[in-house]
Amino acid sequence: MEYREHEPPTALRPFVRLAWTMRAGGGGGRERVVPDGCPEIILNRGAAFRRWEGSAFRSQGEAMVVGQLRSAIFIEPGGEVDLIGIRFEPAGLFALTGVPAPALVDSDAGLDQVDRPLRAGLLSALLAEHERAIVRRIWSVLARRYDERGALGDGCGWVASEAASRLRRGGSDVSGVARAMRVHERTIERAFRDEVGIGPKLAARIFRLSRVVAEIGREEPLGEGGWAGVALRHGFSDQSHLIRDFRLIAGTTPGR
Repeated sequence: MEYREHEPPTALRPFVRLAWTMRAGGGGGRERVVPDGCPEIILNRGAAFRRWEGSAFRSQGEAMVVGQLRSAIFIEPGGEVDLIGIRFEPAGLFALTGVPAPALVDSDAGLDQVDRPLRAGLLSALLAEHERAIVRRIWSVLARRYDERGALGDGCGWVASEAASRLRRGGSDVSGVARAMRVHERTIERAFRDEVGIGPKLAARIFRLSRVVAEIGREEPLGEGGWAGVALRHGFSDQSHLIRDFRLIAGTTPGR
């Protein structure tokens, strides 16, 4: 498998975390996708993926919007893998499309249902000859759209973006984040509802779980204290608390 990441230009960083590409041969089984708090647009130049829902599946499209996930999903490649993804900051997709974020929660809607001109622009970017040129064209398409929506340079979505950034860096107390930002906690809740799609408390739990997944995904053994140590380092009250959140969000135990 070949996987690469590309950082966005400075002007897009308040909205876009990165672009990624993935290529692999055919085969492979179901993969668990664990929520990380970031919506995505995914462009598929390979075989269609299947999203499993219980014992049934449905095919995903060639250009889709994956909104906020509240729990893990399972996907499976139908053959050769050739994907390009755009990973947004939590409120970045709303700033791009203006579609209320709750409408996209747990969905993988076709981009044509959300924004046909944006779909056309992104698919045209795929016609470039090599990967770096494709990514540059994608950045250009996004920059034009953000500019058209008046998002560039004016602090658009400041409350949701700043609160999400603080929570992602390690804050778990929404009321504490509100005090630090000098806004009311309900202001953050409203901004998250409209622009992120999930509440700030759930988002904080997802961000925290992502930090744990990053730590335990390394090859070296667990650090001092084993699972209890992992739990305490990441702000869980104890190991049982860690396991509960894993079951709720990742759908499995941290060991598995």
